[in-house]
Amino acid sequence: MDKYPIVPGHLLVFPVDHLPDVLELSPERMTALMVLAGKLSVALKRTYEVEKVGLFTAGKAIGEHGHIHLLSLAEGLKKTFAGLSVRERPPVDYGALVSEGMRILSNARLGA
Repeated sequence: MDKYPIVPGHLLVFPVDHLPDVLELSPERMTALMVLAGKLSVALKRTYEVEKVGLFTAGKAIGEHGHIHLLSLAEGLKKTFAGLSVRERPPVDYGALVSEGMRILSNARLGA
């Protein structure tokens, strides 16, 4: 879960390898990361009852560890990625964040 979500159901997927950009992953690690992202995308669709999930990568321009963002995209959503910088960040309710993450994971079939 992203602690400052753009939309409900905003997941971050981090590779085990600590690299500034996910595009620097080996082909094997990239495949594993994308398979996991695909399974989590299905879980987002089930959890939020949406037809689409957006995916974008973020690297060292945003943080020290490259990662993938998954966003549940409800019909009619008018968000853009052009203004992602957040000036004021509200306090984070970590309990709610963990609960939401567990709700999504309950819809994931990670072993399948």
